Amino acid sequence: GDSSVAAFLVAYAHGMRAGLLRPVVALVLSLGLVAAGHGPAPADQDVVVSPTPESKHPRIVGDEGRVYDIASSGPKVLVAGTFTTIRNSGSNLDIWQPRLFRFDSGTGKVDESFRPRINGDVEAVTYGPGGDSILIAGDFTRVNGRRAERIAKLRLDGTLDTSFRASASRRVKDFALTGGRLVLGGEFGVVNGRRIRGLAAIKPGTGALDSSFNLQVAGSRDPFPPYVQELDVSENGRWLVIGGNFQQVGSAERHQVAVINLAGTSPRVASWSTGRYRSDCAASYDDTYIRGIDISPDASYFVVNTTGGYIGYNRMCDSSARWEMPPGTGRGMQPTWVDHSGGDTFWAVEVTESAVYVGGHMRWVNNPRPSPRGNEDGPGAIPRSGIAALDPYSGVPLSWNPGRDRGRGVEAFNATDDYLMVGSDTNYFSGELRQRLAMLPVTGGTANPAPQAVSLPVRLF
Repeated sequence: GDSSVAAFLVAYAHGMRAGLLRPVVALVLSLGLVAAGHGPAPADQDVVVSPTPESKHPRIVGDEGRVYDIASSGPKVLVAGTFTTIRNSGSNLDIWQPRLFRFDSGTGKVDESFRPRINGDVEAVTYGPGGDSILIAGDFTRVNGRRAERIAKLRLDGTLDTSFRASASRRVKDFALTGGRLVLGGEFGVVNGRRIRGLAAIKPGTGALDSSFNLQVAGSRDPFPPYVQELDVSENGRWLVIGGNFQQVGSAERHQVAVINLAGTSPRVASWSTGRYRSDCAASYDDTYIRGIDISPDASYFVVNTTGGYIGYNRMCDSSARWEMPPGTGRGMQPTWVDHSGGDTFWAVEVTESAVYVGGHMRWVNNPRPSPRGNEDGPGAIPRSGIAALDPYSGVPLSWNPGRDRGRGVEAFNATDDYLMVGSDTNYFSGELRQRLAMLPVTGGTANPAPQAVSLPVRLF
């Protein structure tokens, strides 16, 4: 919608005492700024989570270390990244467990029997089918002293499953498990000895290539090879959304973002496309400025986060944007809403029924016209330090505002029935010492009421 209208509505709402923005969301919807028929998706979380993190969960200590991914199976939570040292809450005893650890979300205790030794960054982690194994990917070459080139399968005790045989020539930046496939995205040009650029699929049981998946990326935006930065698969297994440094997927022209239809035996690029990510941002982001992708639980829409520096409100730099999924198809697709930071990166995004959680190192949201040239707050800007909750209908920021040390930013979310888990590279969250990991409970959360239809005109005070 028109950013001046959105800015006015948010400026009005920001002065209200209400906990969440029911009147603002209702007005935005009634003004026709959202595609009809698409509300927030039914998800495991029907409230906006508590802004106060629990205290019982582990700490990631030391001067450096980032969390790249969080995955869970019941109470068993896996945390992956670049860190080396962790502690149980309330303890001064360091546990040397680089790059991947497991803990129990019920007790908060680290599983000290789970001790895989990994010699490089872990960018992606998930439990295997049935929760009986663990799949990891990143930029490592050895696990427990055995060769494992950037993709590996672990048993639940942390030992390497050597019957799984897969490898990638360069960093795997993200993956997703769906329908008997593990879809890989990254900087690689070779997978399992075959030339495959940026996007591939393997069997999660054996690591063998899935020959039915043949949609490589091509057409770099800079002198370096094209690659996939982020990807997500819908919970129904129908859709895959990818983002990265590419201009082509398979034989289809696609600029930085593409939707892939996984239905049937041979995945194909959907007719959905947009030119909104074709433009450049700041010169230092000349390859890709895509930084986060998440599909709503009902697969009706997805959200894309970006970096890029402030170039202008009509660009998608430093933004979070909602896009409707097919059956909305064709060229020239436009976002339902765009929320700008005004000059700071949005990294991770997590979509639930009640909110679109965005994390990064932003200082403001709803800031499409920062003064004078970015990195300032402009009309309608709402302060949000490193994390925010946006309304799924409109992109308007909710009053939820825990705040955190900004640092590089939040790079990992994981929503469960009980928590929103937040992984970052800084120590303080909502004013509490929660080094690099915050667990925000659903208990104590607040409902975000759905918009109500109103008849225009209305008086606005």
